[in-house]
Amino acid sequence: MKRYLILAYIPVLFLSCIEGIENTYQASGQLFIVNKKGNTAIQYDLETKERVRTIPTGVEPHEIDISNNQKYIVITNYKGHSLTVFNTIAQDTINFSLEEGLKPHGMAFLNDSSILCTSEGTDELLLINLNNGSIIKRLSTDNKPVHMMALHPNGKSLFISNKEPGFILEIDLVNWKIQKEIALKGNIEGISLTPLGDQLWITRRDLNIVSILDTESMKIIQHIETDIFPVRIAFRDQVNQAIIVNSKGNSLMIMDTRTMQLIKRISFKSGIPWIFDLLNKTPIPVGITIHKDNKHAFITTSNADKVFVLDMDIWEFVGEFMTDDLPDGLVILD
Repeated sequence: MKRYLILAYIPVLFLSCIEGIENTYQASGQLFIVNKKGNTAIQYDLETKERVRTIPTGVEPHEIDISNNQKYIVITNYKGHSLTVFNTIAQDTINFSLEEGLKPHGMAFLNDSSILCTSEGTDELLLINLNNGSIIKRLSTDNKPVHMMALHPNGKSLFISNKEPGFILEIDLVNWKIQKEIALKGNIEGISLTPLGDQLWITRRDLNIVSILDTESMKIIQHIETDIFPVRIAFRDQVNQAIIVNSKGNSLMIMDTRTMQLIKRISFKSGIPWIFDLLNKTPIPVGITIHKDNKHAFITTSNADKVFVLDMDIWEFVGEFMTDDLPDGLVILD
């Protein structure tokens, strides 16, 4: 019996001996991370590298965004059918309960006091007033399960991804109607617009490809083969680079957005002992955000429950932060 008890403790002891990545980066601002199973959001001071606070959210928070004036940070609580709004000036939090069954998910600020939000539970696009949590407008997406969104820089067009079956919807926000619908095979996860808004990059997770949509012609102009299960994309301004997050591939792919050539592949399995796989602790990258310094990217990883800091000048990890259970979306307050 004692032998079995000792063996049971070996993985715990082994994990406790693994050193983390030392925080050698230099950056300012406040990092906010949502934790789906923890039902929390965590704030870290990037300069001191200290945890500042834990914000209680609704049930199963998924996505997080920040207003252009940096006043509001909004979190969508998927199973709580609610929004958590953190006022960065007053340093207080309000939870707005929405209708039961809405399942809010992807979002984007239309202006500093209202957000656009997908409702996966009712297949709708919502416009929500952040002053009181009321729904200003709703638009049916014709029984298509809307998921993520990307707001065009002109503020007049919105793109929404439909998970399954795969569709991309272009929304005319001025006239509040569906402008165009594009059907794609497979299961669509994340979408991101290039900084100029001329291309929409689409992660098709079950096909292991990223498709590129020309937003003027609304035609697919290229496909990029990825590692397993691509979910998110972030663009690095001014240097024509895109970072593709591959969850089940445990990797990042850095692409040149002009030549569409692979610049670098970064594996989260490098240097990770085999026992991490056995214990289901190998980092699975999920969310990504890029710091305003255009040098550092921050990536949430489930299983490991960490945020990794990537130096994009040398393509090496230069720091990490512990999170609560199952981190997902993240933003940086300047």
